[in-house]
Amino acid sequence: MLFFSSLPFCFGILFSGFLLENGASSTTTAWIYNLFLVVWNLSMILANPLSQEFGQRTVGFASVFMASLSLILSGFSPSVSFLYFSYSLLGGMCTGVSIGITCMVLPPYFHKKGGQANTLLVAGGPVTQMVLAPFIRYLLEVYSLKGAALIHAAVVLNGLIAVSFFHPVQWHLKPLMSAGSDVSCRIPCLSDEIEESTTREKSRGVKAIWKTLLRVAGRIRSDLKVLRQLRCVILAVTVMITQTTFLNLIMMLPFVAQATDHSLQDATGCIALMGVTNLVTRLVVSPLSDCKRFSIRFSIMLGYLLRAIGILVASLASELWQFMASGVVCGLGLGLSLSMFNLAIVQYMGMDNLRPTLGIIGLVAAGGFPILGPLIGVIRDTTNSYLTSLCVMAALDLLSVCLWLLMPAAQARDARTELRPKTSYDATRP
Repeated sequence: MLFFSSLPFCFGILFSGFLLENGASSTTTAWIYNLFLVVWNLSMILANPLSQEFGQRTVGFASVFMASLSLILSGFSPSVSFLYFSYSLLGGMCTGVSIGITCMVLPPYFHKKGGQANTLLVAGGPVTQMVLAPFIRYLLEVYSLKGAALIHAAVVLNGLIAVSFFHPVQWHLKPLMSAGSDVSCRIPCLSDEIEESTTREKSRGVKAIWKTLLRVAGRIRSDLKVLRQLRCVILAVTVMITQTTFLNLIMMLPFVAQATDHSLQDATGCIALMGVTNLVTRLVVSPLSDCKRFSIRFSIMLGYLLRAIGILVASLASELWQFMASGVVCGLGLGLSLSMFNLAIVQYMGMDNLRPTLGIIGLVAAGGFPILGPLIGVIRDTTNSYLTSLCVMAALDLLSVCLWLLMPAAQARDARTELRPKTSYDATRP
């Protein structure tokens, strides 16, 4: 997670100088970054079918190589427009697939103490903010953009070691059943993986590629069925909103700092401080989720509220300590909300729907980035001030709090739908 999340988190630090030197407007910058986010989230729906078709590690290895290549091409970009391909398209695709697979690997291993196990998974993002942001700023000062991009690409290649440990659960299962039984059928999604691999072995020949594409398309179509549940809609919409505001805030902070007479180093310090607070909060909150009285819903709502407050503080900050304080408040809110991401899906959707829900969340989030992201940039260019843009982002986070207030009603509605009897025609059908 640390290596994969470095692409979205370090965009502003790595490319802000290049974009400003070439006269890129805030709208252009927002389009490049938000197109990356669109491709990232769209490709998440491919993580489940591709991992079942080719294996988690094979897809993970390819994603790491693509991420490294994306950074190299972006560092040697001849123009701002080339970033649409090298960063937005290539980098977004590999990031979405790799993060999707990473979120799918861990939960099937833990039926108990999932919160403690989730702590290590969710620590990658804030570590990236805390460590890689200052590191990349240092590389820019010493080696310029091209050298910094090459070293960053080399760091990302270390993700190959991490992906090599993405073992399927059935590799580590003990023979608890009789010899004629299949233990994989007791674990969600494992029977599907075995069925897909068996089908793939039989389809060697001229029509193999076509059959593979049909299987992937069929899996995507099957995953879309979870959108019928209102719980999934609330999860997907709130992730779309809050992910857009969070990542655009990270991208915008270097520009906000320089517009308010602060340095790029101050912006880097704010992002790093946000990462430290985010990391500490995740390390504390995620294990607490194993307690019976802990409320995942309350943690997420409080996190979104604190994020909105932190953004408002950043928009009104006139002194450096206020600017840094906004990073602390945002980091606290991020830790409370993002540490519950996987756990909320498992609690409200169930383990069987984990993989499809992750893909649907990415698909819905992809629809918000080309609308909300560039809108934030247009507001900045129209008003010639970052204040209005940041206030809009804070209002969107508050909207997410309101949507989570409706989650109990959504659960009740879905329960009634599941218990609703079939029509008389279906009931009498032979």
